[in-house]
Amino acid sequence: MNQDTPILEFNAEYTYGELEVPLIWVTVPLWDSANDKSAGRTYMACYAPDDVSYGADSEKDEGGIQALQFGSDYYNEAFSYQDSKERENRIDCFRAAEIFYLHSMQLGNVQAMVNLGYIYAYDRCEGYNWECFFLNDFNDRCDGGCKGKTPAHQCEVFPREKRAFEYFERAAMLNNIEAMYKLGDCYEKGFGCDRDQNKAYTLYLQAYQLSGDEVSCIWGSCAYRLATCYEFALGTSPNYGKALEFYHIAETGLSEAVRSGDTYYEKNLSESRKGIKRLRQELDGIID
Repeated sequence: MNQDTPILEFNAEYTYGELEVPLIWVTVPLWDSANDKSAGRTYMACYAPDDVSYGADSEKDEGGIQALQFGSDYYNEAFSYQDSKERENRIDCFRAAEIFYLHSMQLGNVQAMVNLGYIYAYDRCEGYNWECFFLNDFNDRCDGGCKGKTPAHQCEVFPREKRAFEYFERAAMLNNIEAMYKLGDCYEKGFGCDRDQNKAYTLYLQAYQLSGDEVSCIWGSCAYRLATCYEFALGTSPNYGKALEFYHIAETGLSEAVRSGDTYYEKNLSESRKGIKRLRQELDGIID
């Protein structure tokens, strides 16, 4: 245990794959329950794809599963730092997550591609991304990329929106359902691509049709998007009956997800319920 143990610590002299992703240490937070305060952090492991070391033990990360888990742990930890004074901690967690996801993706993990899409789509690192770090000359790398003067989201060599689109597209081509509907979102908004509502609708429909074995938040999210397409004629003809049907399906799936602790889906759940009320009133008026 050490109060000085950092959230993010990597060694860029030892890199892996085409993106030259660095060796990185895994550190985890500690909590002093007796005094109800942080007790610093401690080192858990040293990560390299061919040698994940836990003290005297080591193992190879087959399929990037371990890197994906480390990345997800950091990603989730980042959301615990909400105060403006904790901004640096939050960004460092997302930066660590990005590095782990890049490792995992280079080992063939499709979910890591999706997670990278989220990191870039929502600018989680606030511009301080490893990929921008990599795309600049190695000797000029620094925390912000572009010789420390320009965050990546303002940097022409790192088109954040396009990179998010590309990762969602790659994962969708490998039949990842989550990536399919997120790629649909990109087309619906023109995010990293030309806007094309027909493609968005087609992707939402394909994702929903393939989502039967997925967890509720996935098929619920697909249903919510289809409902909006049918209600507002996005890429398809308006159909209030189908819209109402899919809002009901979305409500079922997203409410289950929220009850399970996935509070991220609360907004779309609320919108689904509003859609049900709105369309019931609309259809009642048509029948009357």
